[in-house]
Amino acid sequence: MKEIGVLLLTWIVLAVLLMLSYGMLFFWLLRPTLARLTRRIRGIANRCLCCAWCWRVLRLPFPSHWSSSICYYHQWRLRTQLAARRHRNERLVRGTILEARP
Repeated sequence: MKEIGVLLLTWIVLAVLLMLSYGMLFFWLLRPTLARLTRRIRGIANRCLCCAWCWRVLRLPFPSHWSSSICYYHQWRLRTQLAARRHRNERLVRGTILEARP
């Protein structure tokens, strides 16, 4: 009877160790996905949902009966993109003007 208890306890310990190792393996494989999800959830919590762009980032349809406004984050993104585009266009124009001179 004592041998059966020891054998059963050994099998239980082995099963628990196997489940823990599988859990660690799955966590290690799913860690990037979990990080993306938590980052997305954190992003949802920090944003106001009055901006149509925020809804697009969340892959949700923006309600058509709402008036579209833009949040400060996306306003900042647009301004930086516009500044980069202006800078790139100025460099291109300066380059073509310099090449056209004899």
